[in-house]
Amino acid sequence: MNMFSIDTFKEVLNHLPVKIGVAAITVMSGVPDQILRVFLLCTIFCILACLDIVTRWWACGAKLWSDLYPQSEGSLWRYIKFMRQSHRWRYFRSEVMRDKWMSKMGTYITIILFAALGDAAMSLVHGLPFLSTVVISVLACTETISCLENLNECNVSIAKELVGLIKNRKEQIK
Repeated sequence: MNMFSIDTFKEVLNHLPVKIGVAAITVMSGVPDQILRVFLLCTIFCILACLDIVTRWWACGAKLWSDLYPQSEGSLWRYIKFMRQSHRWRYFRSEVMRDKWMSKMGTYITIILFAALGDAAMSLVHGLPFLSTVVISVLACTETISCLENLNECNVSIAKELVGLIKNRKEQIK
C-alpha cells in the first residue's frame, strides 16, 4: 500500500504558502517580544542590504552608460535598462556580490544578536538597555549611506546631500 503519491505531493505544494504563513503566525504569537524584535530587525536589514545591491546594479548601469555615451547624460530608467548589459560586460559579478551580501548579513545579524543579548543582560540587572538602539542606528545609517552613494553614482542629485546629512547624524550617534 502506497501512502504517498504524486497527487498528495501536489496537494501539499498547492497550499504550502498558506501553511507556512499560518505556522509563522502561530510561532510568532508565542515568541517573546524581544526575540520578535530581533527577528524583525534582521529582516529589515536583509531588505536594506537587498536595496543596496539593487542600487549598486543601477550604478553599474550608469557606469556602462557613461562609458558608452560619455557626451550624453542618462536617466535612472536608462541605467536600469543597462543593468543586464553591465552584468554581461562584467561591471559586476553575481558571485562576488552574493558573497559580499552573505558576509554582510552574517555580520549584521551577529552584531544585532550581541546587542540584544547585551540589552537582555542589562535588563536583568535593572539597567537601561541602550545597546540595540545605538548599534541599529549605526548599522541603519551605514546601509542607507551605501544606498545613497550608489544613487549618487546614478546622478540622483539629492543623494549627495542626503549622504552628508546622514553621515553627520551617524557621527552624532557615535
